[in-house]
Amino acid sequence: MLVDYSKCKLCSCNSGYPAQYVCAFQDTCRGLPLYCEEENCSDQHNHKIQKITTAMQNILNEQWQFGENVSTYKTNFIDRSANYLPLINYYSVSQKELEIQNSPQENQEKKYQYLDQTITITSGLHTNVMKFINKLEDLQSEYKLEEMNQICKEEGSKLRQIYDQISTLGPMDEQLLWNIYEEPILSDYVNPELMSKFSPQNWNTYHGLKIKALKSKLEKQEQGFQEFKMQVFAKLQI
Repeated sequence: MLVDYSKCKLCSCNSGYPAQYVCAFQDTCRGLPLYCEEENCSDQHNHKIQKITTAMQNILNEQWQFGENVSTYKTNFIDRSANYLPLINYYSVSQKELEIQNSPQENQEKKYQYLDQTITITSGLHTNVMKFINKLEDLQSEYKLEEMNQICKEEGSKLRQIYDQISTLGPMDEQLLWNIYEEPILSDYVNPELMSKFSPQNWNTYHGLKIKALKSKLEKQEQGFQEFKMQVFAKLQI
């Protein structure tokens, strides 16, 4: 990839040559991070040469892949969430009421999640990642490699942290509703106004989750009964 020398900074070695090369081993190399072709400067880098254009393109390629991952997740999560929105709204309202009812101590111990908030976060993340990549492209056109590295370290790291948090949820399906809203599903909460917005598919999912909740309650009761039997049996053996 050809280098536009007019956009390169002058090398810090004061040679007057453009700093067109990038040190790929900055943690261990004693040379300048950006250096020129002047012998006293370049001889300090006894390793493979990397042009500034290559270094910038490598950064962009990595961030383009990140942007593609975010776009794919946004499409899969938000598009698939569309069919579940009435249920998400219903269970979110129920969970918020349960959260208010719980004591402050319980609220501190348990962190509630809400899929409606996750949808908003996902959409905002996608917008911010696209802006972030546009910034990098603008900096690349001006040969501002150090600035590219800086915003990747600061802004890019924060965006990746958000992505890592939400992308672990998995696909939008009945199981995810259960994972996030198990407590309101197990409750006797009813909201006729919100339920009136259910589609036939929503009703099927709702009843399926209610059956799952009933089975879960029965399993816990059976487990509790078995533990009680073991305790009684242990006392009789004394």
